[in-house]
Amino acid sequence: MRTAIFAILIITAHIFLMPHASADEEIRDIKSLMSYEFVKDNKTLILSLLALLAAVMAFYLFLRLSRRREESVLEPPPPPPVPHDETALAALKELIASGSLEEKRFKEFYTRLSHIVRVYTGGSLEFNCADLYLEEITIKLESLKIARNHIRALEALESNCDLVKFAKFVPSEAEAREAFESAVNFIKTTRGGNFR
Repeated sequence: MRTAIFAILIITAHIFLMPHASADEEIRDIKSLMSYEFVKDNKTLILSLLALLAAVMAFYLFLRLSRRREESVLEPPPPPPVPHDETALAALKELIASGSLEEKRFKEFYTRLSHIVRVYTGGSLEFNCADLYLEEITIKLESLKIARNHIRALEALESNCDLVKFAKFVPSEAEAREAFESAVNFIKTTRGGNFR
């Protein structure tokens, strides 16, 4: 209650004590912030400044584009990717030169042989073949409409590799060389995307 009385007293005092506005101080429109006479009088100056700004921007863009052209001319295009069959055949040569057959490290030999063939197959057909089970690879190859003889050749090779890798089968050196030749033949018959 006291606050309301106090507020009424302040408002009343404010009304009676404030001086009244004269005719010059009456409420009227806000003055404009900028005189438009300046624009009318200096059209040439403003147009000149705009033209100068446009010229500076055009020069900047010209310099930027010319630098990009120079950079693109200086950089040679990247070499084309090495075909998957060439990569696989080189890896097989490296495998046979590693001496793992002569040293009877059959598990290492078959593991690398299987990996080379899987990477080649997956790279040629554009899917990750290295981490799939043989059954999953077969299903994927059938869905891609790969020729049945290529699927059988891959299954036979991978089954032999799996026997050595997981079932602890110890092949003879002749059997290992035969598996190696099967891998080389598989790559040569399917090279260049000739899977169908």
